[in-house]
Amino acid sequence: MPLLLAPLLLAPLLLAGCAGRDSVWLTGGGAEPEQRAGGDECPLGQSQAALSVIDRSLIGGPAGYVADESLARRERELLTSQRARRQVAWQIAQRVLAPVPLPAALEAGAGQSQLPAWQTWHARDDLTRIFRRAYPELSAEQRAARAALPAALLDAAWEWNDGALADFPEWTLERQSAYRAAIDGAAALAGLGGIYRVAYSPAASRRLLDSYGAVLDCRDSARSDAHGAAQPPAGPPVDARCGLPPSPPPDCLTSAFSPSASIVKASWRRAGIGLPLPAYDTSAASLERRLTASAQPSWETPDLEADPGPDEIYTLRLPNGNSFRLAALHIMTKELDHWIWSTLWWSPEPDSDFGADRPASLPAPWNHYKLCSAVAFDEGDDDPRGGFGEDHPTLADALEATYEGLGGRTWCSNPYIEEGAGNAASNCIGCHQHAGTGLRSETILADAELFPDHSRRLVRDDFPSDYVFAVSVGDDLAAMFRETEQHYAP
Repeated sequence: MPLLLAPLLLAPLLLAGCAGRDSVWLTGGGAEPEQRAGGDECPLGQSQAALSVIDRSLIGGPAGYVADESLARRERELLTSQRARRQVAWQIAQRVLAPVPLPAALEAGAGQSQLPAWQTWHARDDLTRIFRRAYPELSAEQRAARAALPAALLDAAWEWNDGALADFPEWTLERQSAYRAAIDGAAALAGLGGIYRVAYSPAASRRLLDSYGAVLDCRDSARSDAHGAAQPPAGPPVDARCGLPPSPPPDCLTSAFSPSASIVKASWRRAGIGLPLPAYDTSAASLERRLTASAQPSWETPDLEADPGPDEIYTLRLPNGNSFRLAALHIMTKELDHWIWSTLWWSPEPDSDFGADRPASLPAPWNHYKLCSAVAFDEGDDDPRGGFGEDHPTLADALEATYEGLGGRTWCSNPYIEEGAGNAASNCIGCHQHAGTGLRSETILADAELFPDHSRRLVRDDFPSDYVFAVSVGDDLAAMFRETEQHYAP
């Protein structure tokens, strides 16, 4: 008989003040309440609903991210060519957005059966179910030693999660049939993926679950938040055209992530209740004004408002009827040692500036998104216009507006994701260098002495969790591992 041991309130995944959702302890099963509410708690129309057990069972296992392992050999080219960097970033976006076929059982209700690859990936709830399925199988001695989960045990828990619905008796065949029947179109099908904020490719999930002991040891060490950040790394300055030195082994993981690891962060905005979508002008003139208007430039004030339909913006509908639009998608892939950082945002003028070089093969609604990318802290391209002066002048102008010279700081900031003062002038990799320390973005951006240039400068000589925040903030997997450990402690 499946055993429900104790409820656990999960922290909100999107905004402070947004209601969280309950989860459960699972030992061989357990009852999970249906909690797919979109919620009206967030005044800005943002909310979250994780990928539930019924949705995971309908979607099946997460699709793998197929890395381009040739990119490691092209690192110098990507460092020194904005054009090559952007071409690769668009290719990464295409792999992340590639449609993945779903089980044929869904076709009758939806008329088609596919989701973008990233929407099939694991969310925090998946990692929680998998870990709490496997961890109780360790012996008391293994738990005390924080022994690694045996591969076969983790494989079994992983496979169980893909079809765990059988262990939830409230999901009768009749109820499952009704749930499937309600998937009556593309928006409802997209709703199966949920509107959680962070998704992990299988390789990323596996490394995090394999590393639970290291994550907990790191949590227990109570390391200083500013460790390694008070002074720039020792040694001669790094030539931006030659790249960064190899990253040291991460303290808070068993090893660095593999090239097939990818993590995305999404920004969903409520639709259909009279809330317009804020929109941003990323032309050269607008960026120059925004980046020079204050010492701490931000995206707080949008440039205009829009009301795009499903043919212009990726839209989903949750089972409770609430609709959401995907405003932005931040993508990090481990195809380089220090990751490749790409970010997409919706635009009402998608074919200018940061959308001018978008591949024609990206279909609607993805052809309404723009992109920027970074692969290092410092810029290695000596052309302010990134090589786009001839064929894409509006993109060239926008790149020049953010250019700080050869060896200056790189720029890549998403209007919908990089919230807070100073974040309009950031570059993704700068804040993420502090992942694993417990530092939060708002703390990093607020301290210009420890974290100069809006956190864009390399100031660390270590990367405790290989640039991934989720171990200690946000999804805070360390907290989930610790709560599980405490529950089973003698």
